[in-house]
Amino acid sequence: MNDRTKGIKTASTCAQSHKPVWWTDSLETSWHKAKVEATQEWGKIVEGEKRVAERAEVEAMAFGHGARHAYREFQVWSDKLEAMLRADWKETGHDAECAWTKVSAAVKHGWQRGAAQPAVARPALVEPAGLDVH
Repeated sequence: MNDRTKGIKTASTCAQSHKPVWWTDSLETSWHKAKVEATQEWGKIVEGEKRVAERAEVEAMAFGHGARHAYREFQVWSDKLEAMLRADWKETGHDAECAWTKVSAAVKHGWQRGAAQPAVARPALVEPAGLDVH
């Protein structure tokens, strides 16, 4: 019995069904000739997109880090803070190139990391010897 006639695909028919019905032997030959160049070009495109995304994420983390210091009144991430930062992000012209939905997690990470930075310890004041300050 042929599984294809029933509309049921088994593992053996699925392995053979990755090509559309219009795929021909001449297309297969043509693809094998173009495959190496096409995959190399695609790799360059993907790498370029990754570099752009990485730069955007780093910039978003920097934005969050700076926001932590600019909005000191917020101790925890909140909807109100996020709305303010989204408006700031858009105001700086970033929204056109990096939508808030794509960078908000990186902004939040930068903001939260800003809170984790230890305070700079200041040396204790030492009174000069022999001075009575009372």
